[in-house]
Amino acid sequence: MKRILLALATFALASTACAKKLPPPEEPEVAEVVSDAGPPEPIDAAPPTTLYDRLGGKDGVDAIVDSFTKNILADPRVNKSFKKSKDGLSAFKQRMAEELCQLAAGPCQYGGKSMADAHKALNVTDAQFDAFIEDLKLALDEKGTAEADKNALSTALAPLKADIVKARKK
Repeated sequence: MKRILLALATFALASTACAKKLPPPEEPEVAEVVSDAGPPEPIDAAPPTTLYDRLGGKDGVDAIVDSFTKNILADPRVNKSFKKSKDGLSAFKQRMAEELCQLAAGPCQYGGKSMADAHKALNVTDAQFDAFIEDLKLALDEKGTAEADKNALSTALAPLKADIVKARKK
């Protein structure tokens, strides 16, 4: 019996020593599956490209003009000119919306008089023009307009100042 046990032990030892160890089996790759994810969002979705788009398009410009009109009517530095407007505030609001739309690279065309002709009888001063711009910036703030967009609009309006502001006669 000793011989049998010794033979079995020798056989077991020999077969273990001669056997090649196999590497552990590789885990199969599993793709992540989400059943309710919908189509993937585009990675390179571009933000609105024009100032007009960033201002909110037609609805955004109209809202800015509404707020701006309230601001100038409440501002004693400029409100006298607007309170006695021949065309009424609706005409002003329409022209202002057209002007802002055009200056912001929107699809609109300003259809009013030239800035010089529209303001020649008003004798607008530098201080009044600056108040007007302050009231516009306040409206832009009220609508949450980004600082860069406010600056871009101010830059677009700046060249109009020369036609709007006339030196007062002494």
